[in-house]
Amino acid sequence: MRYRSLVLALSLGVSSCTNFKSNSRKVASVEETSPVYHEFQSYEENFEIFNKNVSKALELRLRAITFYNNIGNKIEKAKLNKSKDKRVLSSEDLRLIHETTKSYATNRQELLTNVSEYKWYSDKEVEFKITANKTRVNKEYANWFSGFFGNFFDIDKKVNIELNPMEDEGMLHVLRMKKSLVAALTLYDNYILAIQPYDEDKELRRVVNFDNVEVEGLIKEISGNFRKLDNYKRALRVVEYIQDIKKWEKSNPKSSLTTNSYNHYLNELIDGSYTYGKIQEITIGDRIKFRLDRFAKSLRDRIFKIGDESMNIVSMGFGNTVGLVQSRSGKMKRITLQEEVSIRKQIKALDILLEKTPFRLTDKFIPGHWGHVAIWIGTEEELKEIGMWDELDELYDYAVSVNGYEGDDFKTLIRNGRNIVEALRPGVQINSLRHFLDIDDLAVVRTKEEFSLEDKKHYLRKAFMQVGKEYDFNFNVQTDKKIVCSELAYVVYEDYQWPVAKQVGRYTISPDHVAEKARNEGEFKPVLIYHDGKKIQKNIAQNFEYLLDLKYDNVTFY
Repeated sequence: MRYRSLVLALSLGVSSCTNFKSNSRKVASVEETSPVYHEFQSYEENFEIFNKNVSKALELRLRAITFYNNIGNKIEKAKLNKSKDKRVLSSEDLRLIHETTKSYATNRQELLTNVSEYKWYSDKEVEFKITANKTRVNKEYANWFSGFFGNFFDIDKKVNIELNPMEDEGMLHVLRMKKSLVAALTLYDNYILAIQPYDEDKELRRVVNFDNVEVEGLIKEISGNFRKLDNYKRALRVVEYIQDIKKWEKSNPKSSLTTNSYNHYLNELIDGSYTYGKIQEITIGDRIKFRLDRFAKSLRDRIFKIGDESMNIVSMGFGNTVGLVQSRSGKMKRITLQEEVSIRKQIKALDILLEKTPFRLTDKFIPGHWGHVAIWIGTEEELKEIGMWDELDELYDYAVSVNGYEGDDFKTLIRNGRNIVEALRPGVQINSLRHFLDIDDLAVVRTKEEFSLEDKKHYLRKAFMQVGKEYDFNFNVQTDKKIVCSELAYVVYEDYQWPVAKQVGRYTISPDHVAEKARNEGEFKPVLIYHDGKKIQKNIAQNFEYLLDLKYDNVTFY
């Protein structure tokens, strides 16, 4: 099998995928005949980078909050107790502060770019309304004088947006507005929940502002932007627009916009923003007072209150951020140790694992049922039987020297129960089944043909050689320098013809594409399925197809 020409697999990148049938959730793509087709392509291409930046912002927020809890509270406690033993930040503390600050400065600039990209929607001259007619963006002027000179000086201009969300053009306007708003809300939340505690702490503020010349004065700059009245007014205008749009979506649940996967993802971020829920409660008077009152201890303490008690913003921020990334634990996380052992006994080396996590933010815009792909690399006993165990030292050296891998050696990991290779956002790593089972759905698929010993070794080598690679946020199967989760199957089983899809000039493979190979006519077969946390006991092949076709009402367990 493995000796098929590699060109055959790569030729997928230049051929059509007409044999691939999908009932996947709709993504942002529109038909090529759409007048805004190329604009949608650009939006999709930039969206992957945007998602990376939002994910990074949430990660940095958690890091800042956690550090403040560990260090900042101890400093504050010493101050309250008037302790003479002032805590000195260690060199490791300082390193963490500086690294996180530099990362935040870069990430913040990326998000500000997303805010400014469609900033014009929030201009005070813009008037917005939803219509059932054709989407139009009209410029009007107060009189003939301003109309004549307005083209040169942009005076007395009014921009009327008549937006029909049923049209591709209208949907694109909505997605642009929401993307810009999410970037702005993320920055607001970051300041309120993670940055302001540092701003209020004299010692930590000094360390961040002045101890690193690369980001000197960062907190001062961020605080200044937060206090700007124009920024607040702009955010408030777009919030009001989006609230009108969301009312429309509620009345039109089957529209292309409402069922759009990117729209779902952006709505989750908007609804999960603390600022979004509070911004209309903050009066302009509050903002002016905060901007002018240099010695105000905290705007939050006056505005963000429940009853008579001030919120614990830091603790709340941690819960808010974690809840946004993952709203709950997976249903399979609750299975017994005995059942986990039973699953382990049924999985064989080179099996492909598919999973679904509808409670995670990133699942919202992955098309189809399945959301993630991993490969089982086997236990110590299996690898010894195959004759691969002694090769692991060499493969570990390869991962270190070529991919920049920094983890434990492979033998140690496998002996500690880590038998799964998967591509996560931090990169390709080896994890345990227990770590993997924070999911709702699981499918294990296996090749129908029995491999020779040499074929098994070849495919396993390919799997181990991915460890340490960076995550591919461009989802491009035509390069394996970086890799995305579903691309693992494509790279490991390199001589199989995998279904792919062309998106914004590149070819991608989704988890559902991988699952397609386990339909009745494919080279793989499902051997184990859990759905909604429960094991499917019979008709495995048929139920697998029901899940892939999103026919959840047809699924039977017994």
